[in-house]
Amino acid sequence: MDFTADAFRGRFEAIRQAGADDPLVNPVQKFASETFLDLEHGNISTADIHRIICEIELDAFEARAKEFHRRHDPQPSGLGDSLKALDKLDFNAFRQRVEHTCVGAVFTAHPTFALSETKSDLIALYPNDATPEKLRKWRTEAESAIATRLSGITLQYEHDQVRRAIARAQDAVRDLNKDILQCARAKFPNSWTSLTPNPVSLATWVGYDLDGRTDIHWGQSVRIRLEEKAEQLNRHASALQDILTNNEDARLKKIKDRLAGAGALARQQAERFAGDLNDAEIVVAAANFLTEQKAERLNSLKPIIEELTGIILSETNEEKALTLCLLRAEMEACGLGVARIHLRVNAAQVRSALKADLGLDPDTDFFDRSALDIASRKAQTTEHRNINFGSVFLEQMTARRQLMLCAQILKHIDADTPIRFLIAECDAPATVMGAIYLARLYGVDHKLDISPLFETPQAMERGGRFIERLLVDPEYVDSVKKRGRMAIQIGFSDSGRFIGQCSASLAIERLQVLFAKALGKARLPDVEALIFNTHGESMGRGAHPGSFRERMNHLATPWVKSRFQKEGVFLNCECSFQGGEGYLHFQNPTLSAKTIRMLWEQACEQPVPDFSDRF
Repeated sequence: MDFTADAFRGRFEAIRQAGADDPLVNPVQKFASETFLDLEHGNISTADIHRIICEIELDAFEARAKEFHRRHDPQPSGLGDSLKALDKLDFNAFRQRVEHTCVGAVFTAHPTFALSETKSDLIALYPNDATPEKLRKWRTEAESAIATRLSGITLQYEHDQVRRAIARAQDAVRDLNKDILQCARAKFPNSWTSLTPNPVSLATWVGYDLDGRTDIHWGQSVRIRLEEKAEQLNRHASALQDILTNNEDARLKKIKDRLAGAGALARQQAERFAGDLNDAEIVVAAANFLTEQKAERLNSLKPIIEELTGIILSETNEEKALTLCLLRAEMEACGLGVARIHLRVNAAQVRSALKADLGLDPDTDFFDRSALDIASRKAQTTEHRNINFGSVFLEQMTARRQLMLCAQILKHIDADTPIRFLIAECDAPATVMGAIYLARLYGVDHKLDISPLFETPQAMERGGRFIERLLVDPEYVDSVKKRGRMAIQIGFSDSGRFIGQCSASLAIERLQVLFAKALGKARLPDVEALIFNTHGESMGRGAHPGSFRERMNHLATPWVKSRFQKEGVFLNCECSFQGGEGYLHFQNPTLSAKTIRMLWEQACEQPVPDFSDRF
């Protein structure tokens, strides 16, 4: 017998074909039975089977790498077309196009990591259309890496992975911004330096998402946020150092030293939150060190951005001005962190936290029509309550503790950058209004975007009415007007789990259209619609088997985009890149640049709908 992978595949295929007309034949079971009999009769050894399995695994790994690059579009993203489109705009329209974010990448986690770093690199570096020699070299490397496995998945491992992915994404956004500003410089030579492009946003919930997880202590979230602050401050300082290497400037050196000093302090603050934060004494010491007024402390980039703007306006060296404009854009987009952060809790946790304040039973009363009025009145009359880290330490209610954490982050770490507060399995408008009440109670409503997640069958069915009810409540409308956006989250992955992926996809498109109609009816011209679409990398988690552009059009279809366009509502679409495999899109600088540019290219496409299509 021929003991090769191809022979085994042929044998299985013959069994499958032979049993095609017999519903009682299970080809996998029959193949396994025949192989076991070969083992029993000595026709094949376990070593032979092991070798064949390794061959098949290597072939499957190569097929996976091929498929990844196929989905990533074999052709260039076509960014040049978008830049050409910019060339047709006047200055105000140009500013609107590049400064108003229309698409975003959100780096999510959960323990979905299955590939070792070596395997991820191999997939990212697969030699598409390469010579046979390069392909043989790649297969040799893959063969030696095939047996490598992750030893364990910890929160720290997840965070290390996401930081590397985000760093490459930031580099890619910077390159995109550079192309945009160079286009502006050629077209508007006297005013291009006033532009601060922010075409693609970056966000993460790794370390902040408590929906379905119990392994993240609030102190770990503080430590992670401080580590991210230190990393970003050092990134800003390094960018200035690159300028100073070629051109000594006392003003820039002073800013660079200020950023570096603040970064070193943030690193020390993070280390204080690395201890056992169930120990009150350790919490007190860490909190005191964080809140202590020090000369190096920096909780806002606004003064530095203003100073940079003054330097840019007086700078005669265009290349230096361009580099400073890129740094300013990054500061505006990310603030004192590597990306904007999303905190997530479950709707049940929010309802439990509101039980005493609103006098509503969390299991029944929140779904009553009067519950929204009760929550709205409470939000209208609430007074700000001062809290500290002791309050966070003592609080037992998860939702309250997370909102207190928002308050401490805004007060002591980054006062400028907005925070997204996601509420999973959100079925009742009163839950959202109750969260707004808590946000006002803790003084964070000015920087917090509360986003209900529509994923359950009830939410899918009643989501349109849910949104309409919120948009006729004066307190809610006042909240979204102040924030300038109405944010919702769509759960492609969990909706598929609840009602099936095909049904979920249709229900999600319907819900997005109803969102557009509700916002159009509410007549809020200065409020953007922000939809965060969560999905995984497989079809079962809501992704798409086609190209990258098809995948993005699946999450927010051209028909959906046309409806927002028709209602005169600006649409900002975010999508998730889920742990492990999702980060492959940012595994190296080449892939990262391509991903960011395809995101923007796809978001810039103007849909041409057929409104006569009855379906």
